[in-house]
Amino acid sequence: MLVVLPCCSRDVELATRSIRWAIKLDERCAYECLISCEAGTNTKELETECQQYFRTVHHFTYDQYPEEPKWPNSPNWCFQHSARYIATHFKVPFYWMEPDVTPLKKGWMDSLVKEYYEAGKPFMGHIVRGMGHCNGCMIYPPNVALHTTDALLARATAWDVILAKDIRTKTHNANHLMAHFPRYTGVQLSFNDSTPVQRMLD
Repeated sequence: MLVVLPCCSRDVELATRSIRWAIKLDERCAYECLISCEAGTNTKELETECQQYFRTVHHFTYDQYPEEPKWPNSPNWCFQHSARYIATHFKVPFYWMEPDVTPLKKGWMDSLVKEYYEAGKPFMGHIVRGMGHCNGCMIYPPNVALHTTDALLARATAWDVILAKDIRTKTHNANHLMAHFPRYTGVQLSFNDSTPVQRMLD
């Protein structure tokens, strides 16, 4: 299993903080990591943290998005370039771990990997309530192009939304392991006390 860390200059610091937190949980992770970023992104600090945490750290750089970097065009561009690169150079399932993904407990990646292989489906992630698609921060098969064409060509619609129609029967629902709280639901996770967080993790 490959852990992919997509980032750009605007969120590379957040990605770095996420890995620092993961180190506090596990110290080391037995999986390989791929930092995927647009040209010109300074990932030196992120690479340092990843080298401390992951078994091996790889780096992939793609050209900057040629138009105004807005959502979802830029994220689509990043995912599409990364997915094609992984299919050619790694040929293993990968977990798409965006900078705002936060591990919550020790052994988090082992739990995801175990669930994925036991489920036996090519995709695994959080099915978004009320929308029906799998959030893009999920586990993908080695060659996404074998399952979809439209998601790898998406521009004005997020790739994970377009992907839904092609993978509906190929996705394992892992909502019990992967939580997703988008802003538009109005749900905000903030705690004044660590006790309720601990109850969620036990």
